[in-house]
Amino acid sequence: MDLLLVTAEGRAPALQEGLDRRAAGGAPVPDRRPKPAELWGDEDAPDDLERQKWGVIAPEGSAGDRLIDAIAPLVERRRRQQGRVREYRVPARMTVDEAAQWKKRVFRSGADVDSDLPRYQLIVGDLDQVPLGVQQVQATDGFVGRLAFDELDGYRAYADKVVRWEDGPAPAEGRAILHAVRDGTRATRLGYDALIAPGEAILRQRRAAGDVRYGELRVTGSERPSPDELWASAAGGPGVLLSLGHGVGVPRAREPALARGGAERQRREQGALSFGGGGVVTGADLAGRGFLRGGVWLAVACFSAGTAETSDYGHWLDTLRRAGHVGSEIGHVLDTLAHERPFVAAVPKAALADPDGPLAFVGHVDLAWAYSFFDFDDRPRRRPGRIVGVIQALLNRHRAGVAVRKLMSFFAEVNTELTALEDARARAGRGALDDDDRERARRGHLWMLRQDLAGYVLLGDPAVRLPIAEHGRVGRVGVDGIGVIGVAAGKGSARGDDRGGDRGPDRGRAAGDRAGTVTRAEAAVIAVLRGEDVADTAGRHGLDRAELERLVASYCAAGRAAIEAALRARRGEGGS
Repeated sequence: MDLLLVTAEGRAPALQEGLDRRAAGGAPVPDRRPKPAELWGDEDAPDDLERQKWGVIAPEGSAGDRLIDAIAPLVERRRRQQGRVREYRVPARMTVDEAAQWKKRVFRSGADVDSDLPRYQLIVGDLDQVPLGVQQVQATDGFVGRLAFDELDGYRAYADKVVRWEDGPAPAEGRAILHAVRDGTRATRLGYDALIAPGEAILRQRRAAGDVRYGELRVTGSERPSPDELWASAAGGPGVLLSLGHGVGVPRAREPALARGGAERQRREQGALSFGGGGVVTGADLAGRGFLRGGVWLAVACFSAGTAETSDYGHWLDTLRRAGHVGSEIGHVLDTLAHERPFVAAVPKAALADPDGPLAFVGHVDLAWAYSFFDFDDRPRRRPGRIVGVIQALLNRHRAGVAVRKLMSFFAEVNTELTALEDARARAGRGALDDDDRERARRGHLWMLRQDLAGYVLLGDPAVRLPIAEHGRVGRVGVDGIGVIGVAAGKGSARGDDRGGDRGPDRGRAAGDRAGTVTRAEAAVIAVLRGEDVADTAGRHGLDRAELERLVASYCAAGRAAIEAALRARRGEGGS
């Protein structure tokens, strides 16, 4: 049981030898977590904003007003894509149970049909402004992301960046980057062997099978780690970066005279990425660097996304400390869990606020263990597919919220198994002390897996997607890599206006007008085939949505007809 955390001073692993697997047997009885409600169907075009809707959750009062105003360009973009944008306000402090009650009373009040509620939900505000519990509860069946910056300019820069990327030209394919900080510690060795190396194999196999598209796959990180390796790995166009390493834990200062400065340092440095003897990467190092332009970053490390109000592991670790499991090392870990207020980490704040930085960030808001990619249940087994599935979805141009939801589906599966165990024990009239060692260990490992998966959060707009060209729709209507776009355009130009007869000035101007109209309509159709939203594209090209949908269908039908004719001609030439 290895922890991806190092100390702020010296950057030594907080738990040098990890924890004995038997320690999980002492994990607390699982608390109840909200289950997904029957609200939306995953089969109903989850990437379609017009169907799924997009809304904003903000703090109460004027603070929320200012945050929503700061992202006005993004809100307006989403409004044009779907229609009305709903706004919700929440108090600054709520437990998970209170957040579940808020969801029932306010978000899902029954005042309207469920299908009109926004499944995509962007939270604006730090963890002390909109509680983490709200994000966790809403993510049980929604696509939820969060924006948190120290200044309003960060919100403005992020909103402008998303709009700019969505309006700009898109490269054909994204890149996959798997980076391991191979600092020689037990935890990173396990991470490389159980996630990075098999993750590379999975992505290559899935690409060969046609299940994922990417232009380049890089596996980086030497045994003499340095931040320079990370900077070099992400150079180039948009891609998905998976980084694995230790996060830096900064304990809260105990002396009253140092408490304020210690709290500021903790918010500035906790969750920074350690490179062993090669240094660290902090938020200040990322500010304005232009790192991972237009990409998505998954950072597997302790506190990489932030530090929660309360840790899921605090009570259990304190029990282990008092039992003398690993002495003073656990004391240091517990000190990193104490804080003045919960906060989003400085690294993702700096990366997302950078106009030339990534569009989304996925990381941990608690201690990060190896459980998300490794099972310790009956016997140790690698489970890299949990994380690689997110990368695959992003490379296939699913929206960030849809991709991260894959992790939540594993969480729901484990949560159901734990609930079933507890229900069976209750029916038998047994308590935790009645379990034998094997049952206790099984429950403990499942609890650790559930909490590790629950620690992942999405930072950024859940509706963003990797800004690359849409391949799937064109590929499905083409043959041998020939897309509808090229075939249909060729067929249209062959017909053209080359029909003889009177071509005087008036007729020529009319032909030019018709050609211009056709060109604009074709541009709109091609934009839809590339994956842009139908409603947004129709508005930009001055078309009615229904008309554009008919044009897309006609364009595809013409392309298929052209391909069939070409194949028949080819067979005829071959004499078959």
